[in-house]
Amino acid sequence: MIDERLLSLYILSKEKNYTKTANTLNLTQPAISHHIKSLEKEYNQKLIVKKGKNLTLTPAGEILVQYYDKFKSLDVRMNEDITNINSLNKFIDIGITLTAGEYLIPSILNIIIKSIPNISINFHTDNMEKIYKGVKNDVLDFAIIEGQFPKETSINSFLLAEDEMILVTSPSHTFKNMKKINRLLLQKERLILRERKSNTRTLIEEFLNNNGDSISRYNVMLELENINLIKELVSQNYGVSILPRSVCQQEIKKGKLIEVELEDFHIHRGIYIVYKNKCAYLNICQEIENVIASKKSFE
Repeated sequence: MIDERLLSLYILSKEKNYTKTANTLNLTQPAISHHIKSLEKEYNQKLIVKKGKNLTLTPAGEILVQYYDKFKSLDVRMNEDITNINSLNKFIDIGITLTAGEYLIPSILNIIIKSIPNISINFHTDNMEKIYKGVKNDVLDFAIIEGQFPKETSINSFLLAEDEMILVTSPSHTFKNMKKINRLLLQKERLILRERKSNTRTLIEEFLNNNGDSISRYNVMLELENINLIKELVSQNYGVSILPRSVCQQEIKKGKLIEVELEDFHIHRGIYIVYKNKCAYLNICQEIENVIASKKSFE
């Protein structure tokens, strides 16, 4: 039910060419031109300008494309709700960042199932920016995220737990018998870290920069998105890593990983539940706050 004129503008912003846009939408080029001119007349704004051989959006055009993304997300959600209106099952979509909720999922599941026994639960895992955007655009009912995120009046956030970044090594690593090491010693080691755009990686780099250091001084051997693979490689002594305590606590208890104190290195992060003011599952969000936040930290 999205305005086909907005769809034409959106595709044109990607293709930057009327002919390619027409082919993509299986329309004629005059039809695309008519859609754009109609929008420009309606909003009394120029939406597309030509720069060299390419077409580019004006500020007004960019605003309409941004709203198209929101309309598209709402349209998908609307169709899902209508499709499932006569179903006995209800659906809940929960966003979770890669390192935020691995050990919170069982508790969250328990709370939801007790509240709504016949519910179907979909967990969506991605980076913090995309998960937060999903809540903002009503694609996700609520989310569990870590680190810093925009504060907006339409979105509630509540601290569930305090986490910290720690240095972990293999039980056979030479650091295992040291009570504490410094960053100069760490610079000589092979580091296995999260990918550069991840929240945990950003926290590490910001801490180093704020303390007269730089990630460029360290031997970052591998950058991986998969946290379980990082833990496995560290346990086999391919390198050492700096990871949130919450994702390492089970391996540390089992002796598969060793925590080593890193001198003058203190990074703490919060794990939050975020949801819109008019969340359909407000009672579940509040129950998660009450149950999970009672611990406040990982041990």
